[in-house]
Amino acid sequence: MAKDPSVTDPTELPDNGDLQVPNHISEDTLNSLDKAMDAAGLGEVAAPPEPEKIKEDAAPAAATPEPGKTPAAPVVEPDTTIPPALADKLPKATEPAPAAPSDEEVRRVAELEAIKIDDIKPPEDISPRNVVNFDKLRAVAKHWEQKASKAVELEAKLAAFEKGEALPEPLKKELDELRHFKGLFDLENDPKFQAEFNKGIEKLDDEILAIMKRNAFGEEDAAALKKTGLGKVPLGWWEENILPNVPFIDRERIMKRLAERADLDESRQQRLQQALADRPTYLKQRETEFRKEYETYTSEIQKTVDALTKDVPWAQPVAVPKDGTPEQIAASEAHNASVAQLETTFQEALWPKSAAARAEIACAAVAATKLAGDIRIIGDALRAERATSTSLRKEIETIKSAGRLPGTSIKPPLGAGKTLNLSSMSDDDAIEAGLREAEAGQ
Repeated sequence: MAKDPSVTDPTELPDNGDLQVPNHISEDTLNSLDKAMDAAGLGEVAAPPEPEKIKEDAAPAAATPEPGKTPAAPVVEPDTTIPPALADKLPKATEPAPAAPSDEEVRRVAELEAIKIDDIKPPEDISPRNVVNFDKLRAVAKHWEQKASKAVELEAKLAAFEKGEALPEPLKKELDELRHFKGLFDLENDPKFQAEFNKGIEKLDDEILAIMKRNAFGEEDAAALKKTGLGKVPLGWWEENILPNVPFIDRERIMKRLAERADLDESRQQRLQQALADRPTYLKQRETEFRKEYETYTSEIQKTVDALTKDVPWAQPVAVPKDGTPEQIAASEAHNASVAQLETTFQEALWPKSAAARAEIACAAVAATKLAGDIRIIGDALRAERATSTSLRKEIETIKSAGRLPGTSIKPPLGAGKTLNLSSMSDDDAIEAGLREAEAGQ
C-alpha cells in the first residue's frame, strides 16, 4: 500500500514528550480520515488479538543423563505463598505516597486551564461532517467544564463545613426548625411525659364530655368536640352554649375540670419549653432514667427465674470436681454446657429479634399452657386412682389381720363338739363363722 505523504508516521515523531500538532491538515487527509472512521464503525478500532499463551505442559524435555553418571537432582523452588488464614493477620503494606507533580506537568496543566473552549476553532478546510462533530465535541467539553467548576465550589463548601464554619443562613434556619420539631416529638412521645400530662388531660376531657352527654349533648357533637380538642375551644363558647344549659352541680363540675385542664396544660407547655431550652441535659437525664428502669426490670426477671429454677437440677450448674475421675469431670462439664445452652435459649426467647421469633415464642407458650393443663388433668386422675388403691389396700390388710369381712361384728369361735347351723345364718355371718372356725383350726 502506498504511503500518504500528508500523514506522519507515529514512529517518526520526536521522542521529547511533546506532540507537535500541525496547524494545517489537507482536505485529502480529512477525507481519508472520514472514510477510515466509516469503515471502522464510527471510529471503533478492534482490539488486537491476544498472543497465544504458552502451554504449561509444553516445557522442554529434560536432558537424558549420560550412562554411568548420577542425574542431578531437580531444583525445587521454595513455596513462598502465604496461607489465606495468615494473610489477614500480617501487617498491611503501606502504599507509597503519590509523587509530587513535576514542574513540566504543572506547566502543562496551567496551559490547558488557560485555554478557552470557545477560542478553539476548527480548520478552515474541514469537511461539513467534521464541523458537526466538532461542535458536538465542544458542547460536551463546555458541559463538563461547568460541572468541574461547580464541583470545585462544592468541595470548598464541604471542607468549610467539616472545619466547623457557620452554615448558610437558610440551611441553619431549616436545621434549627428540624431540631425543634424533633425535640417536641421525642418529648411528647416520652412515656413519663405522657403519664404526667397527656393522660391527665385526656382523663379530664373524658369526664367533661361524660357530664355533657348526661345533659342531652349528642354523641356526634361530643365526638366532634373531642376531635377538635377541648383546649382549642374558646372559653366564651362554654359560657354561651354549655354552662347555661346544664344544672348547677354539673355546671360547677365542668368549670372545675376546665380549670384543672388549663393548669395542667400550662404546666405541660412550661415543661416543653424547659426541655427544649436545655435539650442535652434533658436527654442525659432521660438516658439515666431509662438505664435505671432497664436494670430494675432485668433484676426482677432474674429474681423470678432464680425462684422458679432453684429446685430444678437440670437448670442449675454444678461445680467441676478438681480431684474427680475423668468420667465425673466430663459429666460435670457436659451438664454445665447444657445449662449454658438453656440459658442462651432463654435469653433468645426473652428478647426476640424478629417478628417470626416472637410468633414462635407465643406459640410455644400456648402449647406449654395446653400441655400443662393436660398434665394437671392426668395428675388429678392419678391421685384419685392412688386414693382408691390405698383404700382397697387398707381393707385387704384389715381382712388379713382380723379374719373377717369389713363391717361385721367379731364373734368368738364355737366350742368343741359344736357344729355350725349355716342355714340359719346370714351370708355375712356364715362367712365370718367359717373364717373363725378356720382360724380356730389353725
